[in-house]
Amino acid sequence: MVHYLRFLRTPQVADISKKTIQISAVAAVTTDLGDSFLSQDVTTIARIVDATKHGEILRSSEICWRNGMRAAKINLQCNAKYAGRLVHLHLTTRDTISAYASCEVPAIVDAWSSRFTIKAKAKAEPLVERRLQLQGKSQARIWEETGDSIARHIWFVDDPLPLLRKLLTDDKAKRLRVLEVGAGCGIVGIALSQLRKSDIVLTDLGDAQDILQSNVDCAAPVSGSSLKRQVLGWGAGLGDLEETKFDLVLVSDCIYNPDSSVLLVETLKELSNLNPNLLVFVAFKRRHDADDVFFEHMQKNELRVVEEGTIKLPHIMTDYDNNAPQIESFVYKAGD
Repeated sequence: MVHYLRFLRTPQVADISKKTIQISAVAAVTTDLGDSFLSQDVTTIARIVDATKHGEILRSSEICWRNGMRAAKINLQCNAKYAGRLVHLHLTTRDTISAYASCEVPAIVDAWSSRFTIKAKAKAEPLVERRLQLQGKSQARIWEETGDSIARHIWFVDDPLPLLRKLLTDDKAKRLRVLEVGAGCGIVGIALSQLRKSDIVLTDLGDAQDILQSNVDCAAPVSGSSLKRQVLGWGAGLGDLEETKFDLVLVSDCIYNPDSSVLLVETLKELSNLNPNLLVFVAFKRRHDADDVFFEHMQKNELRVVEEGTIKLPHIMTDYDNNAPQIESFVYKAGD
């Protein structure tokens, strides 16, 4: 199970004296849904990082997360000479740093606070940034909110299957037309825009649009790519999306709710009717038997699997999760 470092309270300047400045925050190590806490000991690293001077670390301290904890208090003291600096608070672990250096998925995903100035009563916004290494030297920087809405959190990024990889690598002069449904923070579509020339539309409900726009604004698509966001409710019609003949639809961890799964399939069927060669890439982590509702309705609507595979995730053994999780991936196509 991949775990995430999360801010329960984003950093704030708690005290300033002539010699020292105290910065405090509260954090936790949780699962992707935030409903369970890491039930083993791990040493995390809290670092105050200059936001304008090539990542200069102004102060670093180890924080021990113990089995049974639900929150860890962070208190860092740095030299008063840093007053006025624009900084981030970065939470990580040594294993996380090593995993990123090897372009691997870490067992614990790190967290960067929004920038804040070291001055009296200053607070960071209720946001957290994830910086994920892509192929080569490309890095996806994705903002998520620190609240409880899972629609505005990132969950995972999956590697493509051979058929999908062929679509992404063949004829790179062609601009792919891509739609991501249930995009949340938009990490999958944004990562694709930074790897392949494409026109990508990130869609979700209205309450996800602000965080989507923030991530579109800080994305770095490859030359020739376009990236935009749009409201789309499943089962409510395609609206002006009917005007685009998409090559690929991305569905990343969207099938956990059986009621909305039925509406999602309705939307995917509408899209496939516009382009019989449309590929639908579905990736998810199985959570309960109700996930099967999606697959049953895909079959009823004559959307067939043309490729499938699994990817093992990094796993930290816990009392509530003894089995190593995996990502299940499917490529669908309409008709024969």
